[in-house]
Amino acid sequence: MERTDISEAVFMLCLDGCGSVDYKGGKYEIQRGDTVFLEPHTPHRYEANEENPWTIFWVHFSGNGIAGLCTLFQKYNMGHVFRLENYQSAADEFKNIVMLLSENLDAIG
Repeated sequence: MERTDISEAVFMLCLDGCGSVDYKGGKYEIQRGDTVFLEPHTPHRYEANEENPWTIFWVHFSGNGIAGLCTLFQKYNMGHVFRLENYQSAADEFKNIVMLLSENLDAIG
């Protein structure tokens, strides 16, 4: 997937397999437990590895808090790709959000 200008930030969590992200002049190899934060309006490209394709959760988001989030990433020198020691907890939270959204959509649909 290649994007040249997207108005939302993107957060990705790799659950299994691997892939790559091209972002801000760097190419990052992504594997299980890696998280990726892509700022809005910044060209990027990502793809699954053909031999061992990733399973990812990802979310696009926008709002007034993104600038502050970007500042925190810079302040703590986190970079755009980082490893979560307990990525399974983050994955469980993603699953909970998807489940809640599904339940709400079923209730109104």
